[in-house]
Amino acid sequence: RFRFCGGEDCADWILAEIFTLSKLSSVKLKLLCQYVMQAILADILHLSEAQKIVGDKFESGDLKASIRALQYILTMSAKHSVDGQSLLNELTQLGLPKEHANALVKIYDEHFEKLTDKLRSSVMRLTKMNDIHWNIFDVKTTNNLHDMHLPVVTMNLNYDDNIENQAKSISFSMNPEQFAVLLAESGATFRLFSSDAGTYKEARPFFISPKSLINDYFDGNLAPVFQTINSHTFVFVMYYAHFCGISRRMRDPYENAAAFYRERTQNGNDTVDKFHVKFIAVNCFYHTGQCRKS
Repeated sequence: RFRFCGGEDCADWILAEIFTLSKLSSVKLKLLCQYVMQAILADILHLSEAQKIVGDKFESGDLKASIRALQYILTMSAKHSVDGQSLLNELTQLGLPKEHANALVKIYDEHFEKLTDKLRSSVMRLTKMNDIHWNIFDVKTTNNLHDMHLPVVTMNLNYDDNIENQAKSISFSMNPEQFAVLLAESGATFRLFSSDAGTYKEARPFFISPKSLINDYFDGNLAPVFQTINSHTFVFVMYYAHFCGISRRMRDPYENAAAFYRERTQNGNDTVDKFHVKFIAVNCFYHTGQCRKS
């Protein structure tokens, strides 16, 4: 399991591209990684410029795949707040030479805050939608010797491919049932992004369990922490963000762990510490944030 992959196994295509990137010198990998990072931040990439960096080492198809791999590693690492040392360890574990991994991680660390700001303010995408055209046609079919007219929805999507730096389009047709599924899924996705993406106007707790289980410092005020912790206290800390998928998946297990260290009093209503253990949650997305240093 790898943190830059969201706690999942590394995909086979990433492993293959790590092997391909190993063929470059560490200097050329650093230059390519720097160019890819700038392309991510600027939302534009010219394949010809990247080709000049690698020279005749890669064919066009290999170069495109390597660029996508670097984009994935950099953006996913930032998305999951992976620190540079952890990323270095994971990349070397996957077979990237240490000198190459050091070059990549140096670029990652230098641009971490800009990259996370970019990802938080925009959708992570390799393409940009320009416009959508749709229409409805009646298609004549025959069923049990009877002619029927069924509606068919046709859609044409026009978009920009940032890797190949050219406009593309895709067309498809749907029956009413398929269109209903597309509409429902698109609506659910829109509501998810609208409610959880970006920052919030006012701080709100992430953990809804009683304060006796988890102390949620969602407002950034860590002063009470120092008043409740002493040398005899063992402390678990979870850093989270409301819009982070990993945070959501870890919420219930973290509450279950907190409950494990509690026991009910004789009246069965309140809970008390079994041991000197505290569970703390801090609303802090950046791994270099001041709240984590505190």
